[in-house]
Amino acid sequence: MAHLTQIRKSFLDLIARLDKNPVGAPFAESLVEILQILYTEEEARIGANFPLHATTTEKLAEKLGIEPKALEDTLEKMANKGLVVDTRKNGQTYWRLTPLMIGLFEFTFMRAGNGLPMKRLAELMHRYRMEDGLGRDFFGSETQMSRTLVFEDLIQPIKTEVLPYEKASEIIRNAKIGSLQMCYCRHEAQHRGTACDAPIDDVCTALGPAADYLIRRGFARKATVDEMLDVLDRTEKLGLVHIADNVQEGVAFICHCCSCCCGLLAGINTLHIPNAVAPSGFLPEIDPNACVGCGLCEDRCPVHAMTMEIYREHPICDVNRCLGCGVCASGCPAEAIQMVRRENWTPPPKNAAEKFMRIAKEKGKI
Repeated sequence: MAHLTQIRKSFLDLIARLDKNPVGAPFAESLVEILQILYTEEEARIGANFPLHATTTEKLAEKLGIEPKALEDTLEKMANKGLVVDTRKNGQTYWRLTPLMIGLFEFTFMRAGNGLPMKRLAELMHRYRMEDGLGRDFFGSETQMSRTLVFEDLIQPIKTEVLPYEKASEIIRNAKIGSLQMCYCRHEAQHRGTACDAPIDDVCTALGPAADYLIRRGFARKATVDEMLDVLDRTEKLGLVHIADNVQEGVAFICHCCSCCCGLLAGINTLHIPNAVAPSGFLPEIDPNACVGCGLCEDRCPVHAMTMEIYREHPICDVNRCLGCGVCASGCPAEAIQMVRRENWTPPPKNAAEKFMRIAKEKGKI
């Protein structure tokens, strides 16, 4: 076991800085090894000095006491590795330190052939999420980072009640730019030898500034609206869950998740945190007269919220666990399940700023 005195100060400082993010970065030896693989010592020193808000090259250079041009060259390399995220506004470049989740862990497995020890990183990241603290820290607030989107075809009869941010197709159509990229969860699972047969390539969607960054830095390819809508259709047929950024405006991602590989659904299935992913505003309603008791909905439910009991002729739904995704209803051969509006549903935060402010307050970080 490595002692703290054997770990270079730049990496300890980097962990301390990452832990200031709303998501956090609990110290663990697995995290130290992850960061030592992804960062050089100089990059770790730079990362440790990032403010919580976006900053310019000039301001960060002044804080670090180095020349802006030299720093900019290093920041460019860090951005290409996913260690920092850059955006441009009014001709000025702004930089942010990439958080662990959703960020560094996903970027690492969003592409292949990058010269990194991917199998080792897959093992370390899985251990850090599931055993060493990040998972519980990530899911440890009332406001969640991600939310479920219901399958739209199942809610057409009540479409007047559906808000634009509840519909994946409208989110995609309203974004100025979109991308498709590798499913990082299944890619990571592939390196651990546990991946299922759900698609890995060209299956996860990013939108807006997030897509712009991923395209420019080679993590994703630019996608048309039709291509992204086709992914929605294909993944629904496979029974994958649509999970999006938990905001009303400026949604950054829509993933299409399986219960076996998804790091978000693992919060429910492995860490046993029922609210690890915010549910949609809908719930399945079972028609007992139409139900044939086949149990397929129980098999399809990605979080084991639907169960068949021996003394009952139809399934029951644990509404406190149910995501409201519609996977059960979409696969019901008797069409005995419909999605209805959930009572006492909490809408998502308006935007990312509100979301992170809520999380930071709930965790006592501000």
